[in-house]
Amino acid sequence: MSYRFLVTCATGDIGTELCLHLARKGHHLILTGRDSEKLIELRKKIIGEFPQIEIECFSADLGKPVTMTDMIARANTLGIDGIVLMPPRPPLMPKDAAEQFETLNNAMRDCLTGPRYLLQKLIPGMEKSDLKSVILISGTSSKQAIAHPEWEAFNEVRTAWVGCLKSFSDQYGPAGIRFNTVSPGQVLTPTYVKKVEHESKTLTKQYEEVLKEKSATASLKRLASIQGVVKTIYFFLKSKGANEITANNVHIDGGTIRPYY
Repeated sequence: MSYRFLVTCATGDIGTELCLHLARKGHHLILTGRDSEKLIELRKKIIGEFPQIEIECFSADLGKPVTMTDMIARANTLGIDGIVLMPPRPPLMPKDAAEQFETLNNAMRDCLTGPRYLLQKLIPGMEKSDLKSVILISGTSSKQAIAHPEWEAFNEVRTAWVGCLKSFSDQYGPAGIRFNTVSPGQVLTPTYVKKVEHESKTLTKQYEEVLKEKSATASLKRLASIQGVVKTIYFFLKSKGANEITANNVHIDGGTIRPYY
């Protein structure tokens, strides 16, 4: 059965792979991102491989509700079955207190309150669906704080989302809507692979050696693959096996961190 999913920040490494996976499974897509040219290229790529898939693209800034108007109206007109919400990456925190104030205010707007607004406005579009699934893509700091002052915004934004989705699970659960979080650790995305390759050349080491060092603390002795992350997202988004799972936060990192919750 074909569903229609809305995916934000669709042109990133994980977003692109996820969209291709959803299209491969026969699902229609509404895609959004800041860069309209990248959206057009992604649409061409998907249609080139899966011409039967219906795809609509909208350029939007999740920190600015006015840019989301057309996308929200279209999604609610067509009807959607699920949402994959990938908020923007929080910024690094400066040292100056006044600069921190502005940085954190902007981070909360762009990475939390703006995307939260979008999510609320899209919920009516799922009213007639028999799926009604929302997946938030977060990260390690939603499970375990990053012990570095520059990364403070990551800790605060992502833990705020944990609380938000638990509240939404209570508020919209009676309507059958599920809210779950998938939190990847370090993932072997194309961007990260290039970074490790560059690092190995700088250190005059083999790529495999550097990668082994980076995954040494993981229980499985390997980092998360992009395919593994995408398949986990798809399970919680679509599988009947996840029909009774909500308000959960699933961490994917090969066992690098092992919190008790």
